[in-house]
Amino acid sequence: MGKKKNIIKGETAKEKEKGAPTINNNKLIIIGAVLLIGLLHSQHLSLLFENDRYFSALSPLERDLSLRTEMGLYYSYYKVIINSDSVINGINNLINDNITEYPDTINTLKRFNLYPEVIIGLMYRGLRVTADTLKLNFENCFKIERGRGMSSIITCTGLTVPHYFYMYCVFALNSLLPISIFLLSHYLSNSLFGGLLSVAMFFYNHSEATRVMWTPPLRESFSMPFLFLQFLFLTKIINNIQGSVKNINYLFFGISTLFFMIPWQFSQFTILTQVLSIMCVYSLGLIPKSKVIRILLTLMIVLLINYIVQFGNVMLLTSYLMLTLLSSLTIALCHEAFHCFRYTLLISFLRMSLVVVLVLVAKVTSGYLLGIKDDAHIGSILLSKFTSYQDFHTQLYTCAAEFDFISFKYFMKLSVTILLPLTIVIMLKIMGQFLNVATTDNNTQAVRLYHILQLSCFAVMSFLIMRLKLFLTPHLCIISGLLASRKLFKLSSRQRAWVLGGALALSSIAGLYNLNEQMSIIGEYSNPELEEMINWINDSLPKNGVFGGSLPLMASIKLTTDRPIVVHPHYEHTDLRERALLVYTIYSKRSPEVIYNNLRGLGVEYVVMETPMCHAEYRKGCALSDVYLNYFPDDINNDLFCDSVQESVPSPFKLVYSNEVYRILMVGNHTQ
Repeated sequence: MGKKKNIIKGETAKEKEKGAPTINNNKLIIIGAVLLIGLLHSQHLSLLFENDRYFSALSPLERDLSLRTEMGLYYSYYKVIINSDSVINGINNLINDNITEYPDTINTLKRFNLYPEVIIGLMYRGLRVTADTLKLNFENCFKIERGRGMSSIITCTGLTVPHYFYMYCVFALNSLLPISIFLLSHYLSNSLFGGLLSVAMFFYNHSEATRVMWTPPLRESFSMPFLFLQFLFLTKIINNIQGSVKNINYLFFGISTLFFMIPWQFSQFTILTQVLSIMCVYSLGLIPKSKVIRILLTLMIVLLINYIVQFGNVMLLTSYLMLTLLSSLTIALCHEAFHCFRYTLLISFLRMSLVVVLVLVAKVTSGYLLGIKDDAHIGSILLSKFTSYQDFHTQLYTCAAEFDFISFKYFMKLSVTILLPLTIVIMLKIMGQFLNVATTDNNTQAVRLYHILQLSCFAVMSFLIMRLKLFLTPHLCIISGLLASRKLFKLSSRQRAWVLGGALALSSIAGLYNLNEQMSIIGEYSNPELEEMINWINDSLPKNGVFGGSLPLMASIKLTTDRPIVVHPHYEHTDLRERALLVYTIYSKRSPEVIYNNLRGLGVEYVVMETPMCHAEYRKGCALSDVYLNYFPDDINNDLFCDSVQESVPSPFKLVYSNEVYRILMVGNHTQ
């Protein structure tokens, strides 16, 4: 944006010489807005989280158990850091972990992207030392009568309570998400109101834009706050800012990309769509060769740093992202070779086609030569979306609601807040100006076209997998702020005021209702059967007893009992997927002998069965028994193993514990 000179009437030459200080009111307003937006969002997340679980009234064990599936797995490593004798021992326990995938010893820092837990754990240890040294009290403890025959508990809230410190850090970090949306929208629209409109849309569609308030420890909670900040610096780079500021933007672009990628394995696929979008804009001649090469090299350096930080994770070097970066860089370096073609569109098509072909050839070749199959399930999931292809692993994904196609309800919710129709109008306006090349300069065209292409990629991702709407919705909010752009909509001041005011008023009708509905969600975590079983395990079973069972439950057992487990919810590794196939036979019609041999082969000593899972299905054909019948059709006349256990436990299994929901079977002789 161009800088405006402040001219003060009656200013003397002498005053000019002194350089009397002036205050840039616009910057002060932006800083104030940023601080307010961040504070409001972190407080909003904290309130929603508390309302959903009644977290303040839960015992430490209940707080652990409320973190189901992957959440419990990740949080368990934070507990390792804060409970270890020293920081060195804690990190060493993460690097040499023999509990998570018994009997194997794995580097969990390499496997699970656990740097957020390490950092928060170190911060917590520092806070504890400071509080103890200065004799500061940040806790408030009280007695809770739980009723329903459950014993009363003493529970605490406050900054030095491990659960609260962790959650506060997550929610504080996520204040960056609406701040980034505000700054990027403000920059794109060159209007303060454009940024505020985008933030309003974000809050009005909050339940469709993030799920951090329900699932704080998930990897996306640490990664997503940096994505749109990265978009901001990339946008500034594309917009051709000159001088030393340009170099700073490349640096910040690289740093924000690194912070986005390190916590979350899936982030590489998001950056992949970014590279493809940039290459499309470049192929149309809107971004110069030198700039594209520098962007690609920055991303490649970040990926290599990520590879080093992740202890040499080979998957990153053979990932679709790395191969796309190499292919794109090759095409950009051969820029002049395409000048023999006459038509720009033909050149664009050839460039993008070559990128895709080179990536696919390199992926197949590298996968074959190195034998890497850990990310093969991504292709299988996509294949299952468009064909009748199914296997056990894809069905574990696609039978979950969050991995289903996006629902019609999503579009309705975004329409009543006018976010979706408003964004469509803006996109059509942008495309209209793009086709009329005389209306805007190349830099503006490149920036807007990039965001349209990036938004389109997010739309496709969200359509295929519903949980990925967390990319689409915030970007829709950013684009909505372009309604305030004077370059895009050439309106008089009065017309602009009416349009912006009307848009905000219309969106507020449904938006305020959505916010009120979200804040009215009042729940309370309670699972006495699970708590009872966990207490029994801690009191009655050996510390080195090895457990098998459903992936979500195993995460809870690891977190609350510190017993070895053979499977867990982080499903990104080939060996783990094969283990899950064997463990889940407890919910199939396989014979007791086959199931027993499967479990013993994995080293399982205790298997936990959940009665509701025996017949549970998200939709027709998704019950685990049906999934296994696809592999073992000859078992069709057998009884379900989990049903037969309810009546009489077949030999050689032995029932050692049961309640209304859970049953623990001993598999062979337990470890002494």
